[in-house]
Formats: sequence, C-alpha cells, structure tokens
Amino acid sequence: MKNDLCMMKLKTPLNLVRCVQKVKLPSTRTKRFPKCYLASGWGLTSANAQNVQRYLRGVIVCKVRRAKCQQDYRGTGIKIYKQMICAKRKNRDTCSGDSGGPLVHNGVLYGVTSFGIGCARAKYPGVYVNMLQYTRWIKKVAKNN
Repeated sequence: MKNDLCMMKLKTPLNLVRCVQKVKLPSTRTKRFPKCYLASGWGLTSANAQNVQRYLRGVIVCKVRRAKCQQDYRGTGIKIYKQMICAKRKNRDTCSGDSGGPLVHNGVLYGVTSFGIGCARAKYPGVYVNMLQYTRWIKKVAKNN
C-alpha cells in the first residue's frame, strides 16, 4: 500500500473530452498542500451499493493531518506513510471502484485514490497516493520513454 501507483504508456493519445482532461503534477517546491480537493471516479456510491456508476461523479474531501490519520488507522494493521494523503468529509468519500482516480485542486494532481476502510466511515479517512512524493520519478520515467 505504500507505493500504490503505476504508470502506463499509451499506444495512442487520449481523446480529451469533458470527462478526460490533463492535470499538472505538483511542483517539487510545494510546501503547503491545499485544504480540500476534488476526488472523482466511477465507483460505488456507498459500501452497500451493488453497481459502479454509469457517469463520472465527484466529491470534495478535505485533508486530514497524517498524525490524526495514523491514529485513526491504529489497530487495523495499516500504516500511514508520507507517501500518502488522508482526506475525508462527513458522509462523503471515494469508494470501491474509484481506486486510481484523481485527487485534484485547481488542475493540479495532488493524489490518486488508493484505499479506505468502508466508504465515508467517520473514523477512517480515504487514503490517496501523495503525488508530490513521486513527481521526480514520474518526470524521469516519462523523459526516458
């Protein structure tokens, strides 16, 4: 779970449309993260839902301090690393099927949906890959391909 990220080389360019847009990577000089983000995906709308969504949906979630997130996940066997961002909002969350989706603010990709326990559970924030930790690696791989 620590490095829950992959890169793919596409055979053909993506067709940019309303639901498919480019994002920027965070600057390596980023010191402060935004307070809230837009997470989007086609996943379940609740832990009890039966089907993934037909349409792209989005939710605003707000950052949870790492120490608080580590405390929330204590006893679950899950460790929260600096390579992760935790975010939540009352009764709102990403869910199963949203993994790999973007966590953005003002066109910058700060995170990628990774995991959580349940969906929108008060005690367990959603966990996202912290893209700032991988920006140099992504640029290096992209340059060499």
